[in-house]
Amino acid sequence: MKLTPCLKIIIICIGVFNAMYLSAQTTDEYALVPASATLNCGESITLAIKRIDTSTYLPTQSAKNIGIGDAASPVWMINGNSNNLTGSEGTLQPDLTFLKATYTAPAKVPVKNPVAIAVSFHSDENSKTLLTLVCNIKIVEAVYKVTMHVNITGADNLHWELTGLSYANLISFADGTSQLKPVDGTRDMHLHVLSASTKHMKLVGQYDYPIPFTLNIGNIRKPGPVQAVISFDTFSPSENGKNSSEPYQTQDHIIDLPGMTSHLVQNLFYDIEANVAQQSKAKEYAELDEVKQIQAHAKDANYWHTPQGKADLLKLQKIMEERGRGNLFQTMNQSSGEHPKADSAFVEGMKGTQFNPSAYGIPPMKETPSIMGNFLQFKGTFNNQSATPLNILQENAINGALQGSITIKVEKLK
Repeated sequence: MKLTPCLKIIIICIGVFNAMYLSAQTTDEYALVPASATLNCGESITLAIKRIDTSTYLPTQSAKNIGIGDAASPVWMINGNSNNLTGSEGTLQPDLTFLKATYTAPAKVPVKNPVAIAVSFHSDENSKTLLTLVCNIKIVEAVYKVTMHVNITGADNLHWELTGLSYANLISFADGTSQLKPVDGTRDMHLHVLSASTKHMKLVGQYDYPIPFTLNIGNIRKPGPVQAVISFDTFSPSENGKNSSEPYQTQDHIIDLPGMTSHLVQNLFYDIEANVAQQSKAKEYAELDEVKQIQAHAKDANYWHTPQGKADLLKLQKIMEERGRGNLFQTMNQSSGEHPKADSAFVEGMKGTQFNPSAYGIPPMKETPSIMGNFLQFKGTFNNQSATPLNILQENAINGALQGSITIKVEKLK
């Protein structure tokens, strides 16, 4: 991604916002918020029926006109069952208005997962149409919860506010470092856009999407805090490593600005990005040369059993860790069929660096967490004895044009 040293704030004529809030499931003029969620075992979430605001198409208005205590009263359900709202699939407790309900996940991951929380109702007591809204809630069992909050303000009434959430477990590597890996096996944090607008334009694209991140940690077996570094690939919608569509409504038309949200965060923390880029450039070139040398021996099965071959395997393992994929070979199963001996020797060697590390020598940057290939990195300390092992707050301002902050927290759930 190119550096953008100059802040580019787009100024366009004032217009009427005509957006569709894609993160809420809508039926006619109503939405169930949220439309989907992820909860750790035992956690709770409040769901609400909202009326769509026709001037913004956002589900922000309370659905007060739905009847109470009559045929129009909402009926809440867990997996289609309205008679038993407490059990192995969790507990659902509607409030007195029946317009909201609190769902508490079960103590163990249920057999049927995700759990479908639904609500059915007539829009008023005279309506014959039964509306049904559904929220699918995935239940996970994680030890850690990673949260992120970004708030940026600036000229032209600019306001971007983002929240992020990921449930993760700790993966340990033989070099003494660890990584918080999302429980679904991806590198994704779920990002929700609370605000993305200026005086003259407003986001009409996705308000919920995944962003890849990597969180590497030093040797937590040592007493006290250790080094930690977290990075984000992007803060905008992306696909296959590239920023994808990010449309905004103006007075006259919709314009597509892929990467707009990322560029704002990037500009706010430009000093950090420039420093990361400078430090990473030389290291990436060195790693590229090392990978080319290693590739020259890739077809020689015996090479991976030599001292130099084992040292190269340790280098490759560190490179994988730096890019958030350090456990790739640990979880790889042997596929059926015959494989070239060199390929099999390489895979077994990569596994060996973790399962039999003493046979491979001293790994590079032992006990030191590092990250490569990301445009923004934030550093802190991780104390695994604390209920909040990691708490990073980074603030910045640029010539009065932009000011804001990012907060990153790791909470221990068990």
